[in-house]
Amino acid sequence: MFRLTDTAGLRETGEEIEHEGIRRSRMKMAEADLILYLFDIGTDKLEEEIADIRELRQTHPNARFIAVANKIDRIDSGEALTEKVQQETSAEVIGISALDGKGIDFLKQRMGSLVKDLN
Repeated sequence: MFRLTDTAGLRETGEEIEHEGIRRSRMKMAEADLILYLFDIGTDKLEEEIADIRELRQTHPNARFIAVANKIDRIDSGEALTEKVQQETSAEVIGISALDGKGIDFLKQRMGSLVKDLN
């Protein structure tokens, strides 16, 4: 049996309610066997995403980890940027398009094999 939890974002803000959401997200991640980090591959803040991925991998070294690069359908350089994230973080990176479903089946298969390995 496993539990799937969707957490709030991890960006720090000055608002107390946001801070509490981030605190709870980090508590849930501390218990995780598998972390999926979903991000927009076409963002102008890709370096921040890379830094976040590095931090999560360092703070949760025992969790299996997949960086999920969404919106690969929206930019021509999606594969190159996905490779960049993989090289700079040593994370497994899977590109998807939530809009047209590209990569979703592979992501589900990969998640299934990682969860199966937990038993």
